[in-house]
Amino acid sequence: MELLMSIILFGAIKSPDRIVVAQNQVSDKEILGQRPYEMVWADRTEDHVPLIDFEDLTGWKFALYNDADAIFQRSREQQMWGQYTGKLEYSGKSQESKLIISPSSPINVPDTFDCIDLWCYGNNWGWVPDPSTPQVNLAIHINDSEGQSYRIPLTNVRWKEWWLIHKRIEQETLTNIKFPCQFIGIEVSGISNTERRTIYLDSLAFYTEELKPIEFEPRPARNLKPFPGQTHGLNGTGEGTLPFPVREETILPTNYEADFENKVLEVENGAFEFWYIGRDANICYTYRPQNGNLGEFTVEIDGQTIAKPLNDGGVHFIQETEAGKLESLKLEDNKLIVTFLYPSKDGAYQVQYQIQIWQKSLILDVFCLGGIATELSLGKMADVQNPQLIQIPYLTFGGSNPRILMMGSSEKPSFASVWVDWYRSNGSELYSKESVEGSNAYINGGVRYNAKTDGKRNDMFERLFITISPTFEETLPTIANPPSPWGKEAGNYLWQETWGPQDYEKEHQRSKMLRSYGIEHLIQCNHEITWRDEGESFTLRTRSAPGKGGDEALQKYVSAQKSLGWRSGLYTNYCDFSPVNEHWTPDGVQRTPQN
Repeated sequence: MELLMSIILFGAIKSPDRIVVAQNQVSDKEILGQRPYEMVWADRTEDHVPLIDFEDLTGWKFALYNDADAIFQRSREQQMWGQYTGKLEYSGKSQESKLIISPSSPINVPDTFDCIDLWCYGNNWGWVPDPSTPQVNLAIHINDSEGQSYRIPLTNVRWKEWWLIHKRIEQETLTNIKFPCQFIGIEVSGISNTERRTIYLDSLAFYTEELKPIEFEPRPARNLKPFPGQTHGLNGTGEGTLPFPVREETILPTNYEADFENKVLEVENGAFEFWYIGRDANICYTYRPQNGNLGEFTVEIDGQTIAKPLNDGGVHFIQETEAGKLESLKLEDNKLIVTFLYPSKDGAYQVQYQIQIWQKSLILDVFCLGGIATELSLGKMADVQNPQLIQIPYLTFGGSNPRILMMGSSEKPSFASVWVDWYRSNGSELYSKESVEGSNAYINGGVRYNAKTDGKRNDMFERLFITISPTFEETLPTIANPPSPWGKEAGNYLWQETWGPQDYEKEHQRSKMLRSYGIEHLIQCNHEITWRDEGESFTLRTRSAPGKGGDEALQKYVSAQKSLGWRSGLYTNYCDFSPVNEHWTPDGVQRTPQN
């Protein structure tokens, strides 16, 4: 009855269909599972003392809602920290089907906390949708010292093996909770699978994170002169400089015409013209500063206005502002320095533009200090004739791909690009937006300034390259890195990805067949499956999958590949970090602004 009363406190719309007692008895026929082998290698111990270890389920019960059905029992089929885990077999009929697992009575959480960890052995891969095994959602129910109930969502189950669910509780919720608290139960919802599915749970912990300052070994500085007031960030603490970029102009596109002139003119009505005059084209960027919106730029080529290159672009702030007011303006050494003030309820925000022209590119530096800027938007190319987007292979931001714009007539087209200088940027992330809407074209997005884990944002220091040209290649950014020492050598080879191999012998038989076809020069990259047997880690490790024969079998396979005259490589990256890895530490994980 105490369990039922606790569940009603959660605000459930109706009473549960049934309340079922958990099974503490373990069957003699149950097959004993194995702990993840990497954790065995490292003799890993728990990072936090668990409140619930699932070693004894005496008195535990679970409430079933909306046609959910389940069995919850103590088990040794899958092993993690102790002797036992909690095995949940469940089914349902709709997204409304759910269950709540609870101890015989609420359990006191001894301390304050801002995080919850739960280990889960799941039943699906998140990137491979399985209609027969929908991803159920997990949540934790607690009561605070004033009897207020809280449902804290954890995540959806999207991994087939052991994984660590880490939940940093939202600050708004933490502010409302009156500690100390009691643990009431674990909710599993969205149970729409009609056939029974199974997950395992272990080590539910409540704790307060200790976030220590980040420490690095001394690091060389970036190989460029920062903007006035800009630091090298986490670089520059050691000796020397990085080998890139190789020039101060960084990504400035190549200009193939050697005979040209740049000049800057102040003309009537407060306008400024930035000129490229060459045998191949005459290009003029005109700027009429009024309210700070980047739509105040226009560009013409050979006397014809062709676009507003940054229409609707500009700086976004942490608060809503009025239109900018021109504060100061100075043309000095062919560089125009313009300052705007943007009134807000917190006072006036200041933005400074520094504008010059190099070759065919308009250079726009944007500065906004104080951590008040959230984004620099590049806007859109507006008032364009016949806009068409060109995608560039390998030029990508991951989920999006900035474009080159082709515009004008097919007989005499012009090309345009807008790039954020990624070598100099002080921002958090680049983003892109690509589309054509009538005479407007979005060819890039901008740069965001996200809050750090301390809630603060970096000062804005950005450089934009806006380039118009009759030659397509002149709109491409220069990759200002030193040449790869292996670039020419790699160019002599084909490259292929084995996506494994799952089976060394089978893959080598395929390789011998390809070699018999005359493929003499090949780089064979063996992807992550080489390192692992199933869903364990595939990075930050030097010992290969024991199920495939371990290091000896991998060495034999690589030697066989090389005997064909091929180059054989093993996959790694420094982006993925598995919680079952022998070197795991929570301090090695990238954190969101919300921690």
